[in-house]
Amino acid sequence: MKKDVPFKNILMIIITFIILLLEMIIITQNHLLQKEITKETVIIYKSHKTIFLGDSITERYNLDDYFHNENYINKGIGGNTTRNILDRLKKDVLDYEPDKVFILIGTNDIVHNIDSEETIDNIKSIINIIQEKTPNTEIFLESIYPVNNNKKAGKNFGKIGKRNNDDIKYINSKLKEFCKEKKITYIDVYDALTNEDGDLSTKYTNDGLHLNEYGYIIVSNVLRKFL
Repeated sequence: MKKDVPFKNILMIIITFIILLLEMIIITQNHLLQKEITKETVIIYKSHKTIFLGDSITERYNLDDYFHNENYINKGIGGNTTRNILDRLKKDVLDYEPDKVFILIGTNDIVHNIDSEETIDNIKSIINIIQEKTPNTEIFLESIYPVNNNKKAGKNFGKIGKRNNDDIKYINSKLKEFCKEKKITYIDVYDALTNEDGDLSTKYTNDGLHLNEYGYIIVSNVLRKFL
């Protein structure tokens, strides 16, 4: 004869089922919440960033000293040419999906015998790729800075290699035209750094190429209106 299942056992089964159901609901809710938090974290990480992209002139630019903004990221690497920037563009710019990017590159191309036309084309490619891959990123192209080859200016001057202001001004003029066509903001920092002879002022450099703290103050004052 079949025995009836005790009511107590039935109750325990029901209670166990309810507990398991509640646990599943809680786990699912936590998973969805964690997924939403992760999504929000990524959005926060990839927003409101401003990238400063360039070579040693950018690398030596201590952004914290002049702007005090944790969202400003220095992606300058000493010795970089426009070719190097193209190689690391994804990692150092595109992956951040930044709000803004400030580009300063080209002076090392002259030393490495990269033709001015290639330098111009590479910078155009950098801009075009950013526009294509992260269309919401606002692009600011800085003029290549002037140099000073006057050996009488100091013991560290006259060591700028093949860099010269004629080539720099030519490249800058072509980039300015391109920015106008593409409706990209071109920032003329060159003129803000020159002396009466049109060279990089000795007030703003200790070696004719890199900026000192006074030079970076001038640059910061020029850039601040775009930040």
